[in-house]
Amino acid sequence: MAAVIPFADYCAIDAVNWSSLKHLWTGSPLHYRHHRESADKDTTGRKMGRLLHAMALGSFDEEFVVFEDGDRRGKVWEAFKAANAGRTILKPNEVADVRAQAAAVRAHREASRILAGADTEATIQWTDPETGLPCKGRLDAMALASERLGDLKGCGGLAVLDRTCHRLGYVHQLAWYRRGVRIAKGVKCSTYMIGVETKAPHDVGVWRVDRDLLKLAENEII
Repeated sequence: MAAVIPFADYCAIDAVNWSSLKHLWTGSPLHYRHHRESADKDTTGRKMGRLLHAMALGSFDEEFVVFEDGDRRGKVWEAFKAANAGRTILKPNEVADVRAQAAAVRAHREASRILAGADTEATIQWTDPETGLPCKGRLDAMALASERLGDLKGCGGLAVLDRTCHRLGYVHQLAWYRRGVRIAKGVKCSTYMIGVETKAPHDVGVWRVDRDLLKLAENEII
């Protein structure tokens, strides 16, 4: 079984990951350094994305709490934040939306097959043989016995996800994970992307990412 650690502990591991490396891929060394040295803003979208993973993958590693007293402003909101420091705060409608997305993923036959028996939110670490740099990854789904990896993405529409996965670096992210698993575990995996629409009716799509495309992406990031 792969190590399952809290997200905050994963972030604290001093190693290169795709979330930072993508700023070098899309920008420059200056953009990469700026990202590494700056605090990332935790947006509502990111919070909902984490909750989607927790609900769909069964991998709660942090406490979620619901704020039921109106808008995120005013004395009541500030007091609630102070009382729940370090917790992820969402509103009831946001939790309901994510719950529907997660249910759609679990009900999808192919998505369920890919996730079945997989280690979820699995942390892996390896040393890059080209540079000697410590590297890390946090994989949504890793099933070494069946040699498959899965990555879950919320999206505005399946057609949008299909068209923009390269521009947003999703293929490169999967290539990073696949390379890490090959180096750390000695296993060559097939790789799948699972997309779920964040708005009703929450359609779900599954793509098996072409190996030649993954190789091209890997060549761009090493």
